[in-house]
Amino acid sequence: MLKRKLLALAIPLCAAFAASASASASASADDAHGATGRDALIASINHAIVVADIDGLTSRYHSKDAVEHALAAMAIERVHGNFEQSSTIAGTCESSLKASEPFVAYYCARFASANLRLMGERQKAAIEEESIAERYKGVLPPEKLNNPDLTQAPLYKTLPPLKVSVPAGVTSIPLKRNPKRSSLVEVTVNGTSLQLVMDTGGYSILGEATARRLGVKVLLEKDGSVHGALGGASVKKLGLIEKLKLGNVEFENLPVSIIDEERNILGMDALQRLGAFEVQKDAVLIYGEGASKPACETPLLLGTTFWGSPPKVLEQVRVDGVSQNVMFDTGTTFYLTSNQPSTQGPLQRGGQLKLRDATHGSQAVRFSRVNSDVEMAGKNYQVTYASLEDVKIPYKFILGEGSLIDVYLFVDFTRRVSCLLPRFPEKG
Repeated sequence: MLKRKLLALAIPLCAAFAASASASASASADDAHGATGRDALIASINHAIVVADIDGLTSRYHSKDAVEHALAAMAIERVHGNFEQSSTIAGTCESSLKASEPFVAYYCARFASANLRLMGERQKAAIEEESIAERYKGVLPPEKLNNPDLTQAPLYKTLPPLKVSVPAGVTSIPLKRNPKRSSLVEVTVNGTSLQLVMDTGGYSILGEATARRLGVKVLLEKDGSVHGALGGASVKKLGLIEKLKLGNVEFENLPVSIIDEERNILGMDALQRLGAFEVQKDAVLIYGEGASKPACETPLLLGTTFWGSPPKVLEQVRVDGVSQNVMFDTGTTFYLTSNQPSTQGPLQRGGQLKLRDATHGSQAVRFSRVNSDVEMAGKNYQVTYASLEDVKIPYKFILGEGSLIDVYLFVDFTRRVSCLLPRFPEKG
């Protein structure tokens, strides 16, 4: 019910902005460099959308400060995958605050632009970035306006639109296992067969040698960096796959990151465009028009960055009786991992594990073994898992590919719901 109540209250913000503008002017007025006293608030909102902290955002939503209320409202809508509503609120925020708090108004404008990226509208987002820079020219200093999205906007405006064709009914795509137990899907890229790791926690990547072999166009030699969980970073290129076929599902003009490391991944940026899908142990099911879908009414929880990187799907799972937002990541082979020491249950020193991310080869990481009671999909499981040290991830817990022995992941971006489904449901 919380979601519906927020929707009902989020629209009439103009009057609240007007009423609070004079009261907050001295506390939040811009300084000579365009920065405001809102920096800490904005940083908190940005962190909350990464980890899908609905409770924290809801608390901020009920603030008497109209600006905090509005930023929380547009963030809540994004976390639930309602990008259009989030942008509507962000537009009201910008128009109401441009005169009194231009730095916050600029943030709201770019938040809406990032929503376009999350909807797959990179071209529209690029046009909007240029429009935002023009709107705030002379209002904010040039150094505030310069950002990678603006720099790359001329290129992204020229990209052909991404098109995805999903057949009616249910399409079942087999999943295979490589020696490291990652989930692999067979695809064709520009007519050539290729196996990709299906990674719900990452985005689409090709190794440079593979991209060259497949004739993937390189559009930009330097398109930012890939940052790995082990602390490394690699420069990535921007490529464009003209045609990728996943069974009978076809992608046209799919952007892809190209890196030196030979990692070939089908990530959430592509999976999201399927609309509704289910990851099982041995297959991924894609639900087209008219398909009968699993019963699921749990609101979608998405972790995103401010600038609109591909979303992470989070599920609420109880670990030792405490509800946790757990990221579902088929890119990791473990059942469950954590990056924080457990405060409950036995803790044993584990030694070292060899891990790898998208930026480096294998690297030794220290870990401890933890035993926990995990409740998900209506069932309880006793799980022994690794608590990793020195791993830079914002999520306390990650469910990996190994958990598919017990649960399946169903995500419906069209209805904005997602659920963990028991692999072996109780017989009624």
